[in-house]
Amino acid sequence: MEAKSSVFLAFLLFLLALLGCASKEAGPPIPLSTTFNTLASISIPTPSPQIPPHASLNFGGGSWSCDPGYTESGISCAPIVLPEHASLDYGGHSWSCDAGYVQSGVSCALPEHAGLDFGGHSWSCERGYNQSQSGSGCIPISVPDHATLDYWGHSWSCDRGYNQGSDACIPITVPDHASLDYWGHSWSCDRSYNQSGDACVPISIPEHASLDYWGHSWACDRGYGESGSVCVPISIPEHASLDYGGHSWSCESGYNQRGNTCILEPASAVNQPAPTVTTPVGAAPMCSETGSCYGDISNITGLPKTTFVHGYFRSNGTYVGSYFRSR
Repeated sequence: MEAKSSVFLAFLLFLLALLGCASKEAGPPIPLSTTFNTLASISIPTPSPQIPPHASLNFGGGSWSCDPGYTESGISCAPIVLPEHASLDYGGHSWSCDAGYVQSGVSCALPEHAGLDFGGHSWSCERGYNQSQSGSGCIPISVPDHATLDYWGHSWSCDRGYNQGSDACIPITVPDHASLDYWGHSWSCDRSYNQSGDACVPISIPEHASLDYWGHSWACDRGYGESGSVCVPISIPEHASLDYGGHSWSCESGYNQRGNTCILEPASAVNQPAPTVTTPVGAAPMCSETGSCYGDISNITGLPKTTFVHGYFRSNGTYVGSYFRSR
């Protein structure tokens, strides 16, 4: 730049000397203002910058910049070297790793023991590995003895017969007369035994009783009724018989219950047809699962049975059929 300025000044001085000589030969001197106006009218071309290959002039035209895909290297433009799994950024003068890949120096790669997720925008660790706390890699899962990786492969669960305790699997102590449950991480007493603390104790079955369906309680046999912890025979009056459930009785046809007895109906009542009773939709049935019917006389209270009780399960698993009772 300094060399160009020196040349320009020398050129101006030359023009001034030339004008001075011309004025002496031509006559009167030329005014100084006219000299400067003449010099100002002379246009000196501005040299254009040298544009290297793969470059273009900027908006003002006084400088240049490299085309997309190239980067400035001194006074030239060098091609950008893209590593695998990378692409040019928006401006085209730099690069970034593709989605899911991590930059490591001048390359893009996935962490060891990792793969792209389903969407391809991130990575996840392979089965048997978990992401490190820094989030930059995958570390192996430490699986204790008597344990296996779960379905997804990023955690573990104890094998059947063991329970998790901190970072280990502890064996389950199964008492006598017990067995592991369906899942294998707890135990339940065998049939005819009940749990008492950490042990299974036998169920005391009274005379004339047997185990229920579930095997952890008892029920009186047919013809016997429960009284505390024993089974007592049901007292059946004359002209009566056991009901469907076998734990109560009802009068025979033609007899009505009065207290604990069955009374013969009057002849007029016997000869008349039984009234037709229509049970409304959603109402209780006229007779229950256990054989008692609406209007039967309770052998306990001596009153008609008018309240229907739905069947239910006891807490020990035994089922009690529906029945009618007096109010």
